[in-house]
Amino acid sequence: MAFKYCEEVCQNYNVDGIQLDFQRHYVYFKGPASGRDASDEERSQMTSLIRRIREMTEQVGLKRGRPILVSIRVPDSVGYCRAMGLDVERWLEEGLVDMMAVSCYFRLNPWEVSIALGHKYGVPVYPCLSETRINDAETQRLRASDEAYRGRAMAAWAAGADGIYVFNLSGATRDIFKQMGSPESMKTLDKVYTTGARGIRGANTWLTDGFRFLNRKVVSPENPLAMRPGKTSELTIDIGDDMQALEREGSLPEVQLRVRPVGEMDPARWSIHWEEEPLREGRRVEGWIEYSVDPRLVRRGANRLALTVASEGNEEAKLNDLVVWVRFPQSGSFLSP
Repeated sequence: MAFKYCEEVCQNYNVDGIQLDFQRHYVYFKGPASGRDASDEERSQMTSLIRRIREMTEQVGLKRGRPILVSIRVPDSVGYCRAMGLDVERWLEEGLVDMMAVSCYFRLNPWEVSIALGHKYGVPVYPCLSETRINDAETQRLRASDEAYRGRAMAAWAAGADGIYVFNLSGATRDIFKQMGSPESMKTLDKVYTTGARGIRGANTWLTDGFRFLNRKVVSPENPLAMRPGKTSELTIDIGDDMQALEREGSLPEVQLRVRPVGEMDPARWSIHWEEEPLREGRRVEGWIEYSVDPRLVRRGANRLALTVASEGNEEAKLNDLVVWVRFPQSGSFLSP
């Protein structure tokens, strides 16, 4: 039946291509539906379907004198896909796919992983930026903003993306569609960067122990960072802005790091290093602790942070969120940091 749907569209409509969206929704076989990983036989069945679809699109394309492209949207982990029954790397290796969009309900890897996979086989990769579903009002407000979408898009471009794919965008303005299409159009516009905009809980919803494929440390109200007093926790946050280029052009922005602890709000008890450089003591701002960051410390790509809290007693402190603001004086952003 799935094949017939694709065939009917390709034979009767003047389409440029079709997309096979494997993220609406995820369970395709009895194995994963029963709490087990997909079997080799199940993966083979899905690969046979993809081959049939590819052969059909080639035939129809030759007949009409114009190719029909095949795009897929899949989770951003080869291992997770295989466990679901999708042998994505095999599809790429056999030339069954022309374009690949990755991620939706959750993101498991840095964007570079999927981009390297697609480029290995000559396939362009489009990171998917879906709306946040983290159940926290402050988190949703921030991550639904134009600034947050620009930050997500800029980081994806910096990772080597071939374009940006947007799904269920809500909250942002229409201007964001014009801006996210190229890094140049966002270069001097305000941005918000996070360790995770969408959430990760869905990884376990669709696959038993889906978190085994998680290769990112995400801090958010659904996944707070537990910190023991006196022990250092390390994080990375991806930044898409090229501060060296901006400085050469005279457009160096202000950069602020904000952390939202649960309980321990005394800035004097927090110590944060950015790329091994200590940040000056922060200040309390509306439930956050804010730190000024020298933009010259900020790398395009992954930035390493080391956080230590000196809470009284032996009780754990929790970090509910961590974001980085990049603000340009002339940008005219209306969202308060």
